[in-house]
Amino acid sequence: MDNPFLDDGPDEANRLAAVRGITAILQQAAREGRAMSYSELLMTLGFRFTRPKMRALCRTLDAIDSAAEQRGEPALACLVVRESDRLPGQGWWVSRHDYSEAWEGPAARRYLAQHQQTAYDFGQFCTRGSFTGIFCPIPTVCRFARRDLVATLGRWLRIGHNQIRQMVCRQRISHRS
Repeated sequence: MDNPFLDDGPDEANRLAAVRGITAILQQAAREGRAMSYSELLMTLGFRFTRPKMRALCRTLDAIDSAAEQRGEPALACLVVRESDRLPGQGWWVSRHDYSEAWEGPAARRYLAQHQQTAYDFGQFCTRGSFTGIFCPIPTVCRFARRDLVATLGRWLRIGHNQIRQMVCRQRISHRS
């Protein structure tokens, strides 16, 4: 075929189940402060949009969010939305245990905006790789010593202010050696 995006290629299943690769794409979107449509994400992976591929992608997004939750990081699947209304699909809403209202409308948009903002904020603290892999918040806290950033970081990591200060001290020591 002439268009490389219309030729899904032989390793279709591997690319749709590539948790690390899709996570990296979503982390980049979080750093850029933007949501992606399902078709945009599929096209980034080299696929045209089809419902079976979207369902396979949704299974991977669920795995990404489960792993992020175990690490104490914000969910990233909220950054993948439908083009038509810029809201996530049914699978994302079903997995929400703290939301029982309609999946469309102003309440849904407010709820989604909170989750997306958390992902965007956390993305601003992180550099390449896994969000927990290579942190930039520790040097940022060292340089600027902003209490609001320290408090926010503590909530995300589920640790206290003193533990963050200890991390900062260890980070300073490890940079000197």
